[in-house]
Amino acid sequence: MSTEPSDAPPRRRARGRASKREAILAASVELFNTQGYEMTSMDAVAARAGVSKTTVYAHFGDKLALYREMADRAVTLLDVDFDRLHVDESLSTFDKLVSLARLLVESLTSETFLAFHRVMILEANNRSDLTTRLVPGAPHVVDVVADILREDAVRLGYEVRDVRAHAALFARIAVASFEIDALLDKDFHPDDELVTRHAAWVAHMLLLSIRPSSVVAAGGEELGAPPPAPDYLWLPERIHPR
Repeated sequence: MSTEPSDAPPRRRARGRASKREAILAASVELFNTQGYEMTSMDAVAARAGVSKTTVYAHFGDKLALYREMADRAVTLLDVDFDRLHVDESLSTFDKLVSLARLLVESLTSETFLAFHRVMILEANNRSDLTTRLVPGAPHVVDVVADILREDAVRLGYEVRDVRAHAALFARIAVASFEIDALLDKDFHPDDELVTRHAAWVAHMLLLSIRPSSVVAAGGEELGAPPPAPDYLWLPERIHPR
């Protein structure tokens, strides 16, 4: 006859605490998005989560701690192993940039990140201190792209100026259109083909803009014709078909 392990009750209690914490976070995200940070009370969070206010305070000392937990979870989505792409010698520069762009889109259009981003937008004018939580994650992405471009320039024998500016622009272009669409339309979920074509298009344009024509014409990693243009959902002909 099997018996329940002696440590089962503590484990169940731990799972219970974790599930309550998740319920509180989910409730706070929903309320921050619908009511804003300032108008959301801890009483409302407790009621929406189905727990007591005492339980909310036991997990989070105050409302700001709740927000910071949500922000930290969003920031971790930027903690993708971009360095793995950088050092992968089996990938061409073009393939590295395409893969990196895809990772960025997938991370920054996730429900967790979008929920946090909506709160940031709501509070941007009133609480600027709440809109700075993403800053630590962004520079690393730019650094990785810049390193990829520097190595491409050394390998193919050309000079690239303002490499970090090019890298930052690439990251912004790679993500911005999808993130805006996802923020405006909760039912927007770009499929894999659209994301891949977009990433290839952006990478192609970046390399054509920084590689001298003589380098491109010399062969090697010949870019050739542009990849198929992304069929963006917000193109005029898609929105207003004739």
